[in-house]
Amino acid sequence: EKAMVPRMRLQDIDFAELGPCPLLKMDAEGYEPEILVGAGPKLREFALAVVDSGPERYRSPTTTDVMSRFTRWGFEAYEWKPGIVHAIRDDDWSPLGGKSGSSKG
Repeated sequence: EKAMVPRMRLQDIDFAELGPCPLLKMDAEGYEPEILVGAGPKLREFALAVVDSGPERYRSPTTTDVMSRFTRWGFEAYEWKPGIVHAIRDDDWSPLGGKSGSSKG
């Protein structure tokens, strides 16, 4: 049985309408780097990310490329190995982007 599944770009999702969305989970069969390029500043709306960056594409993991794109948007890896990236924002996070204004410490 076939089903039609609508597709949408990450940058087109209105998170203000959906409410806070602190976690981004992604598995795009090797095309995660391209999705992250397209998402750009939209990544600031997440506090955590879990990305399957396994060797689905050209039999080579995309882990290094995925993590480099996350670091450009303020994330740090807390688990980073071939095939998976767990990243967390390195600043105070508030729903729908930006800093919360609270201090760390």
